[in-house]
Amino acid sequence: MKKQTLTGIAVAVAVLAGGYVAATAYTSYKVAAQIEAQVARVKEQLSFVQFIDTKMDRGLFSSTFSTGVCIGCANADSPKDGSPAGQPFIIQVKEQIYNGPLPGLAGFGAAVIDSQITLPDSVPAPLRNYVNGLKPGDMRGYLSYGNSYRAVMRLPAAEFELDDQGGKLGWPEWRMTAAGQFSGESGVVDLTLPELNFHVDKGSLKIAGLSMHSEVHGSGGGLWMQPGAGTVKIGSIDLQAPDGDEPFSMQISHLNYEEKITRDSNDLLGIEAAITGDASVQAGKDAKPHRLENVEFQVSYKNIHAPTFQKYIQGSIAASVAEFAELIDAARNGNETPATARSAQARRAQQEMALLLPLLQYDPAFSVDKLALTYEGHRGELSFSMGTHGFAPQEGDTALMAMPRLIQALTLRSNVKLPVAWVEQAIALERKEQGQQADAQDQPAAKSMIQSALDMLIAKGYVIRDGDMLTSSAVSERGVVNVNGKPLQ
Repeated sequence: MKKQTLTGIAVAVAVLAGGYVAATAYTSYKVAAQIEAQVARVKEQLSFVQFIDTKMDRGLFSSTFSTGVCIGCANADSPKDGSPAGQPFIIQVKEQIYNGPLPGLAGFGAAVIDSQITLPDSVPAPLRNYVNGLKPGDMRGYLSYGNSYRAVMRLPAAEFELDDQGGKLGWPEWRMTAAGQFSGESGVVDLTLPELNFHVDKGSLKIAGLSMHSEVHGSGGGLWMQPGAGTVKIGSIDLQAPDGDEPFSMQISHLNYEEKITRDSNDLLGIEAAITGDASVQAGKDAKPHRLENVEFQVSYKNIHAPTFQKYIQGSIAASVAEFAELIDAARNGNETPATARSAQARRAQQEMALLLPLLQYDPAFSVDKLALTYEGHRGELSFSMGTHGFAPQEGDTALMAMPRLIQALTLRSNVKLPVAWVEQAIALERKEQGQQADAQDQPAAKSMIQSALDMLIAKGYVIRDGDMLTSSAVSERGVVNVNGKPLQ
């Protein structure tokens, strides 16, 4: 081969190598910037989470990012002194980043990130060892040169004891995949968990056939209540507590949950959620199972101001963390008393109410649009709603100060439709629990008593009877209550 040809090849290789190095250097910078932006975003929106000892060792072909995620640290620079409990909960996160260009990754060739988590010693040893022992590749992410990512998390099968009393937790391998925009503007998450088993000496819980799908879009930079939709499906849930004087068991099957969140141009959120399924409950040694069939539960929220709601969530979580830390600190110092717990709870409730009042100026509304089920061949249904209109919080408002104005702004509505048979069964159950179970000769007298009570309610206008059904509707508006269209007397 001619010398000129060899020289040309060498130059071409050098140019390609130089271009690759330049591209890798660019990738290294860009990936580091994206990770740092994510940390800043979490810091801004999760005030109760602090990052300590954060480091980014950036190299040409690979980089390492590490940080400690501290929950309950008031001071990120000195976490040992920052937590009221003295021992903050710190999770160590380490990410090994392989910088691109990486061929063969279908557009996600900017970087591959392997994540590892180390739990603190306060976590039970079996669970801590399991998480700390996850291998590289069990939690892996792929970044593109645009603003997108793809992630895969694989948790191997596990079964381990949680304590010395025979508690066990186990599951087969389960997976979660995610994809979307690195900025959080959109994303899709899918999770499958074939089975989860939890056993203690007095009972057990088994969940089978769990799957989840979630989509978010147009988050506007927020972490809470992002617009989108999601579904959760569970094949069955089996809860058993057979020991003791009051054994209990519950089975739920065909459980489906659907949710949809919208956000308008005024940053007002609308939320719709629905649950369907079947259940069977048995409580007591000699009790028969109670089957609840075709259960439907639908709820909705309207006019939830997203930025104000985000402040409420952040403040509420921070107040709960502070309450928990205060109780732990009291226990360690030997000062744990019912009065201490009540005092901590009162402070948290006061803080949460102060955060909640600003939400009410946007006329929010909550409603149970439908709660219906079939029991013993009879179907009942109810609905309920509450909302405010025209409430204006004032500077320095407390719950007590705002209550008169809140009552004037509050509207409550309810509608109930129940079978007469349910009322009869409820009274019979109450008599049985009081040791007054009637024999066959007492049945006519018991029914006559029930009918007399219903006649009195009907005469007062509280209840309307329509064949075998009882209905009632009530409205409370500006402090005035009407039942079935008539003022409450």
